[in-house]
Amino acid sequence: FPSHDTHVRCHNPECVDQLIQRIVYLGSRVALDIDGLGESTAKLLVAENNVKNIADVFYLQEINGLSPLMSSKLIANIAAAKINCRLSSFITALGIPDIGPSVAKEIAGYFSNDYELFSVGMMTVFLAERNPPKIPDMGPERWLSVKEFMFSFWGIMDSMYRSGFVFARPVRTIESRYSGRTVVITGSFDQYPRDEIKRQLEVLGAKVTDSVSAKTHFLIS
Repeated sequence: FPSHDTHVRCHNPECVDQLIQRIVYLGSRVALDIDGLGESTAKLLVAENNVKNIADVFYLQEINGLSPLMSSKLIANIAAAKINCRLSSFITALGIPDIGPSVAKEIAGYFSNDYELFSVGMMTVFLAERNPPKIPDMGPERWLSVKEFMFSFWGIMDSMYRSGFVFARPVRTIESRYSGRTVVITGSFDQYPRDEIKRQLEVLGAKVTDSVSAKTHFLIS
C-alpha cells in the first residue's frame, strides 16, 4: 500500500478497511514515522474515536481506549510528525496508489518542496487545465492515479495540511560522483543507521531507492 496492481480500487475515503490501512501507512517509517500508530491503534481510532479519514488523526485531542499516558504519548508523536516534515513524506503519507516514497520525492522536488506550489500544481492536473508536468517516473498511469485520488481526497489532503504541518527546508545537495545517480541500500550496518546513510547520499545528490532495477547505478549492501 500503495499498490502497483490492476485491481479495481475503492475511492471512498471513508471505506473502513481502507481507512485503517491508510492510517497504518501514514504512520509507517516510509511516510511520517509516527511511533505507536500501528494497526491495533488505527482500528481503535476508527471504532472509538470518530476518525473518518486520515486528516482526522491530526486533530485528535485525546484517544479513547488508551491509558492517559499512552494517549498523551501518541498525541505528542502525531504533533511532532507535523513539524519540519518533508513534503515528500507528506505526499507519501497520503497513500496515493502507485506513488511510493521515491516517486513522492520526485514530485516534491519538482515543486521546490513547497506545499502551496504542489497544491496548485495538483489542482491544475485535477481540473485538466494543462498537461501534467514532466516529472521523472511519472507516466500516464501514475498521473491517472493522482487525478483519481484528488477527485475524492482533495479536501482531506487540505484539511491534513491545515492541521498544522510545517515543512522542512529542502536538503541542499553538493556535486559528487553520486549526483543524479540511483543508489540502492540493502541490509543493515553496524556503524551507521540506514536512514543516516540515505540522508548523506541525498546530500551528495543521489536518488536512493530500496530495490534494484535497470536504472540502478550503485548498490550498497
